[in-house]
Amino acid sequence: MATSDHHRAALQSRTRQQEAVAALGQRALETDDVDELLDEGAEVVAETLPADCCGVFEAIDGDDELCLRAGHGWESGSVETATIPANDESDGTPDLLSAVPVAVAELAADPRFDGPELFDAHELESGLCVGIGPADDLWGVLGAYTTERREFDDHEEAFLRSVGTVLASAIDTRRTKRSLRAAETLTDRIVETSPVGITVIDADGRNVFANSRGEELLGRPLETLRSYDHDDDRWNLVDASGDPITGDAMPFSQVEETGEAVYGERLGIDHPDGTRVWLSAHCAPLTDEDGEFDGAVYSLEDVTDRTHLEDEFETTLDRVTDAFYSLDDDWRFTYLNDRAEELIDFHDRGLVGEMIWEAFEWTADSTLRTEYERAMATQEPTSFEFYYPAPLERWFEINAHPSETGLSVYFQDISEQKAIEREREHNTETLHRLYAIASDQRRSFDEKVDRMLEIGRERLGLEVGYLAKTDLESDRFEVTHASGESKTIYPGSVAPLSETYCQRVLETDGLFGFADISTVDATDAIDDQVYDRWELDCYLGGEVIVDDERYGTLCFEDTSPRSAPFTQTEETFVELITQWVSYELGRQRREKHLQRYVRYIDAVLDTIDDVFCIVDEDGRLRRWNETLPEITGYSPAELESVHVSTFFALADDTVERAIEHGFEAGQIRTETPLRTRDGETLEYEFVVSALETPEGETVLAGIGRDISRRKARERALEESERRYRTLVEQFPNGAVALFDEELRYTLVGGQSVHPVDTTVDDIVGATLWERYPAALATTLEPHFRAALDGERRSFDFEYLDSHWHAHTLPISDEDGTVFAGMMMVQDITERVRSKRKLEGLVDELEESNERLEQFAYAASHDLQEPLRMVSSYLTLVERRYGDVLDEEGTEFIDFAVDGADRMQEMIDGLLAYSRVDTGGNPFEPVDCERLLEDVLADLEMKIDETDAEITIESLPTVYGDPGQLRQLFQNLLDNALTYAGGESPRVTVFAEQSQSSWTISVRDSGIGIDPADADRIFEVFNRLHSIEEYAGAGIGLALCQRIAERHDGRIWVDSNGTDGSTFSVQLPAPLQQ
Repeated sequence: MATSDHHRAALQSRTRQQEAVAALGQRALETDDVDELLDEGAEVVAETLPADCCGVFEAIDGDDELCLRAGHGWESGSVETATIPANDESDGTPDLLSAVPVAVAELAADPRFDGPELFDAHELESGLCVGIGPADDLWGVLGAYTTERREFDDHEEAFLRSVGTVLASAIDTRRTKRSLRAAETLTDRIVETSPVGITVIDADGRNVFANSRGEELLGRPLETLRSYDHDDDRWNLVDASGDPITGDAMPFSQVEETGEAVYGERLGIDHPDGTRVWLSAHCAPLTDEDGEFDGAVYSLEDVTDRTHLEDEFETTLDRVTDAFYSLDDDWRFTYLNDRAEELIDFHDRGLVGEMIWEAFEWTADSTLRTEYERAMATQEPTSFEFYYPAPLERWFEINAHPSETGLSVYFQDISEQKAIEREREHNTETLHRLYAIASDQRRSFDEKVDRMLEIGRERLGLEVGYLAKTDLESDRFEVTHASGESKTIYPGSVAPLSETYCQRVLETDGLFGFADISTVDATDAIDDQVYDRWELDCYLGGEVIVDDERYGTLCFEDTSPRSAPFTQTEETFVELITQWVSYELGRQRREKHLQRYVRYIDAVLDTIDDVFCIVDEDGRLRRWNETLPEITGYSPAELESVHVSTFFALADDTVERAIEHGFEAGQIRTETPLRTRDGETLEYEFVVSALETPEGETVLAGIGRDISRRKARERALEESERRYRTLVEQFPNGAVALFDEELRYTLVGGQSVHPVDTTVDDIVGATLWERYPAALATTLEPHFRAALDGERRSFDFEYLDSHWHAHTLPISDEDGTVFAGMMMVQDITERVRSKRKLEGLVDELEESNERLEQFAYAASHDLQEPLRMVSSYLTLVERRYGDVLDEEGTEFIDFAVDGADRMQEMIDGLLAYSRVDTGGNPFEPVDCERLLEDVLADLEMKIDETDAEITIESLPTVYGDPGQLRQLFQNLLDNALTYAGGESPRVTVFAEQSQSSWTISVRDSGIGIDPADADRIFEVFNRLHSIEEYAGAGIGLALCQRIAERHDGRIWVDSNGTDGSTFSVQLPAPLQQ
């Protein structure tokens, strides 16, 4: 009887253990809180065995220690803090972290338990431990401990292992779910670049931005959305269960509170027309520059159709989720919960007591039977995925936990998860293929496009894929790349754009397409004529935009419809290819532009005379312009291998230090001799700057300019300064200064250099504008510039209440190159004062002459009247009494008339002489050749009478009074004809040019003039001959002199007294000359 009771008690104990395992397994199906399940498992073990303490230990620190994560019976504060060693250094005993169960009747005697304070503090005597998780990847240990010494039998060990298996399954499930969530997050990030709805909420919770897809999904334009808060009642927001969402549960509120993004939040909103739209929302925080919360960005996807499908499958999911049954060691059903009966008891006959292999004959050769038998044979739990055929036709994740008496099985429907995984794997594989193609540097762009089109056809299951260029203005459609067999679509095929499906792509924002033209509104969008031409029943295309400009379309098409609509993932795939092509074409365009720009820069660098080069940190040439080999004599091939120190007549370490200094300082300017291949050195100035290449490498870019001429000018200037310094310092009554091309004084000296307590140091180094007031500097600058241009100038100016006369002139080197200028100034204040005094005297003289002229005019006028009376009466006496007068009387009458005529001539000449200054005409350019032609015409009779020979050479244009100059030359030519000495006159008129005037001379072959009389002949009424020898009043040459003086000129005569005379008159040149 005692034996029977003991056996019954053992059976009851095992039954309780199985029920406890089953209940714990059921709890594992019901909860997602693994930590809570671990606590419950420890409590179940402690109460079922029973045990004083039970603990769930997790392996940490590389599996060297075990940390108490959950437990029952331990002192407060032990959980999450207490640790025990996981491994034992002794031989022959398994570690605590082991797949082999560890049962110890006396803990103190076992080296694995005598050390931890945890066990000593609780006075534990015996213990049983089993590993949690697969043997090759143990998560931790489940241990049960008693304060009284005891042994543990095989059933208790099996029970503890079963509990450990349930816990291991829950932990593994959590790991799997975390992995799935991580994978979903990665997928979401990849898809973030696809065209989805985007909205931005500011820190106050108000909508501030929405793209066009966002406006479409939210059913409101942006202007309206800006008046909505994120939790506005008008949204009528509900969660995935259809329950209203409060403000704190809003994704925006969660993000604002935690600072973390919220992903995959399913929301239901109402459009203004009352339509309910379901959205999958991703909400991420935005921060300002200080890292403070500044709003959030929503990524929205329309999941209305998906939500409806999920609702339809919800009942099925509820049935499958909690399915559970148990089998005995004969494979007979001992228990099925309601969910399991609903799913697998197809005929409602009751499966308890039936053998599973007989009830479901199709399992006899299946993975299900193989896994179940292996679990019972090894007494290790198993977890696997299995596909149930009709009528379920769904995938399940099956977890089987063995014991000596049977098998506990629970399973979950993972059909949707499997579908998602297959889709994700397919997408990931496709993305990897696209990435591999895009990143393959061995492929050309054309090869990459062709391969992507081929992958696109495979992904979408369509016949043809192509890339085409489009032009709306010219109505042109041209295929550039194509994949697939088609008689109408191939590279180079052309058609009117308006007769293609691609016309609709350009009219649509985003993708345009249809899986079956007969089932969608696309029949209204495609013209019948267009359809008849192409006969496409399935089409999907997007627009290629290059640098914000329309380029063309990328499309996939088929003459047969698809069995299923295009999924969001497939559309995203096409978008990704379209975006890549757009980016790559833009990159190629920018690269070509950059190449053209680089060629342009190279051409510019090659055209400049300066040396240009780029040097790396090792002093090697990376780039140079054509001037460098031209100047140095090295060939481009030689420049590839030379060190930069080769070009400088300096020690190598000096060049290296200069390079280091350039990299440290960022920019340096230096003058150094440049050495050519032939050993010649040229004086150069280099400006070197540190730059960063697009690859992130720092290099030195240097520009060198030949300063040989400048240095020569500087040396010449120094030499000139030394040469001129004595002149400068001793210059009397004035000052001398040298200035350079910047109008900066380099040398100053002279006796008037300190007019107002100014020192030489104050002047040397100062520019013209720094030295003088702006008005004076403006006056002096043109003269300084003229000197540097090689021109000499003289001018006057006033400064510091004094008058100055200045000369500016160029200073040249041995080659005649102007390298500086000189200004010499003299104080002419006293001269100006004297001139002004003289001008006053001249004014007084002019007034006196004017009064004298008036007197002469009056006197001549008063004389002419009685003279005309005398002449008239003498003529009357001769006419009336001429026949009665004898010869002597007639002679007397002739003498009287001749005297009266000469008197008249003298009066006219005196009158003309007095009127030269006041009676003349304004000056103007006078053509002397034409003037002499008029004079010769006036003297034509006298020329003929004297048989004169007159030669007129080339004569200039002068500046003067035409009438007076005609009188001057007529007097000179008349004298030349008169004083010929009985011979035929030979007269020559010629001209010579001086700096700003002309000298016109009249040379004759007459009797000549005694040099002693050369000045006297120009005096009024001063004659060298008697009236009987040569007629005349003696006023002609005086008049010529007066005319010359009025023209700021002079007149003189050259003669030896026998061989003729040469009269010369100096006249001004025209102003423009």
